[in-house]
Amino acid sequence: MVHLAPELIGIILRNINDDQTLVSSRLVSKSFEAIGAPVVWRKLRIVKPGPSSKPRIPFEFISKASRISPYVKEIEFDTTNVQYPDELLENIPGMLDEFLHFHNFKRLEALCLVFPCTSMEPLEAMEEGDEPFDFEGFSYADDSFEQLTPQRKVRTEILKKLAWIHLEHGFTVRTFTMRGLYPISHTGMHANGLLSFMKSLRNLSITIPEIDVEVEDYAEPESTVFYEAFRKDFMHLLEAATELRTFEYEGDEFGGGVGSSHWDSLTFPHLETLRLRRASICHDSPGSIRTHALIKFILRHQATLKELHLGDCTIDVQSKTMFTWGEVFDIFREELKDLRQFTFLPLPEADNSDNLSGPYVRYDRVYHYRLQHNPRGYEPTALMLADTNRLQALQRELNERQSILMVTIC
Repeated sequence: MVHLAPELIGIILRNINDDQTLVSSRLVSKSFEAIGAPVVWRKLRIVKPGPSSKPRIPFEFISKASRISPYVKEIEFDTTNVQYPDELLENIPGMLDEFLHFHNFKRLEALCLVFPCTSMEPLEAMEEGDEPFDFEGFSYADDSFEQLTPQRKVRTEILKKLAWIHLEHGFTVRTFTMRGLYPISHTGMHANGLLSFMKSLRNLSITIPEIDVEVEDYAEPESTVFYEAFRKDFMHLLEAATELRTFEYEGDEFGGGVGSSHWDSLTFPHLETLRLRRASICHDSPGSIRTHALIKFILRHQATLKELHLGDCTIDVQSKTMFTWGEVFDIFREELKDLRQFTFLPLPEADNSDNLSGPYVRYDRVYHYRLQHNPRGYEPTALMLADTNRLQALQRELNERQSILMVTIC
């Protein structure tokens, strides 16, 4: 019988993408069992509602099992599919019982929370005739705008439970991800202990879903009330994360994102990597683009920032003070002296209508839609070439810095 080196077995197991095959591979031999355990149990994914047809191992047993618990590095808690009138909503705190055992995973490094998938439903009153929700705190006429829907109730209870296990058991992780954080404020964002939990983080990733503006127009109370309350609570959480090394943010560029004015108050003293997606820059103030809140936010981290990645970010061509991405690239090249990596996607290119596709858009604030659009006063092909040339100049500068750094190390 041929015996494979442990290193080769590890490579084989790490490249198996099918979970069932990966689990079955541990039956091949004792070597596969020993080497495969850290791979098989590296990530636990808890889905609500789970498959009822399969027998479930109690999560408390998993959290305490010596052949499982030490290998768990990441937990994903996914409530994407929790929708009213799901039976789980009858006991939302009970739905989160797994949280009570998170602290048993002594080597846990990352926690990912995936919130219920929804549209603008949190702003709508239920239609007459719908079955009323049967959980504490729900009200059709709640003037505090709290817990109007089951989705918001789930978000509230998840964050409260997270804050509680932090205070009760000292639970912390290095990497924290929140996906589907709908831009509606709720009391969970004020939970006692949540700010302390945020302070312990080194890496933070947040995704705010896009807004269904078709529903927004008919929402009561007006959506701006919800958005502004969310922004205040959201920034309060971010400001507590003072130890971050990596920050990833994806927000609705025109709706419920952070909003340009709120970047003014935000600084992470140790930030090394910044990833932004779907951020939009609308510069309505006189003066250089350097004065824009988002650009100033990036430049405030020039002493520590090593990587900057921009994806699907746009310039609103209706800005009162027009500018180009080429100007932004020049600012980064001149000011971010310690930057080593920069990515910008998608690259500017002309479409069949001779419009620039990608990083320039016009947003119709009346009918709520986006259009690829050329900045006024710029010829598309010439602008595309100018932006590309300035991006290449930035990349050449970064390559030279990397070469100098490598020589210094050697």
